[in-house]
Amino acid sequence: MNKETTDILIIGGGPAGLTAGVYSARGGKKTIIIEEQMCGGQLIVTQDIENMPGYTFTTGAELAMEMQKSAITSGAKIVYERINSVDFKTNEDGSPSLHKVITTETEYTAKAIIIATGAGARKLNVKNNELYEAKGIHYCAHCDGSFYKDKHVIVVGTGNSAVEEALYLANIAKHVTVIAKYEKFTAQAILVDKLTALDNIRIYFKHGVVCVDGNSKLASITIAPLEQPQQDPLAVDVSRHITINCDGIFVAIGREPSSRLFKDIVELNKLGYIKVNDKMETNISGVYAAGDICEKQLRQIVTACSDGAIAALNAGIHTRKFK
Repeated sequence: MNKETTDILIIGGGPAGLTAGVYSARGGKKTIIIEEQMCGGQLIVTQDIENMPGYTFTTGAELAMEMQKSAITSGAKIVYERINSVDFKTNEDGSPSLHKVITTETEYTAKAIIIATGAGARKLNVKNNELYEAKGIHYCAHCDGSFYKDKHVIVVGTGNSAVEEALYLANIAKHVTVIAKYEKFTAQAILVDKLTALDNIRIYFKHGVVCVDGNSKLASITIAPLEQPQQDPLAVDVSRHITINCDGIFVAIGREPSSRLFKDIVELNKLGYIKVNDKMETNISGVYAAGDICEKQLRQIVTACSDGAIAALNAGIHTRKFK
């Protein structure tokens, strides 16, 4: 196994991680960013960026590419490897300790770590969900929507992501049905107005998913009316269930933190997000977190970039403790 040392090691190549890379490298620190798949995080599956200062109607993929270029130009090194384990140490005497990250290829040792692994799509907790993942159940319309030209698709969700998915699919599919557990959308009004103006959209408010079904591929979804959003759809009398034939389902019901690697290592809240202070410090000295992986109120590109800059600044200060 290869071994490499660095000043600051950043885990994750989304907006937070790439911004941290820019600030860390420009601060004169040897900086390595580890990304498992592709830099950009959720930007890659975002069609239009309309609320990022300085960028108007830019696609997420374009913005991700520019951020990646900035990190590399600033001097950060980006490697594409899968992390197997981490070893974050805390010295009882308060002295700074080196931290290790072990990938499939390399053992990295760093003076400071910045966790920027973001959050992934939350899955439907219903019968047969696992059977039809990649066989009709999807989490990214921009990635998989092209398979459903002139077909009938379902979108599950009520927020910005769900409405954006439905808007995108409405230009491809013949018909789009939206299943929303609340009595109205929680998305921005401008998005909702665009959606409700389309004539190939049908919306089921106050409905939850009971199950999905099919044969070799997904063929239908069964839903049930809800008295309250928290109600279990399975508890609704079967006579009130509605089965809708469809070709595909796109799930947009929120995100879950990608914190599995750090469970029982850094402090997490009950939802699995990493707890940080205003310096983006975790409970372990020399370990920071930034972006959507953090416990926070707002998860946007601009807040992820802010987190990354703050984390990099303080991680740089931390590295000065080593002689």
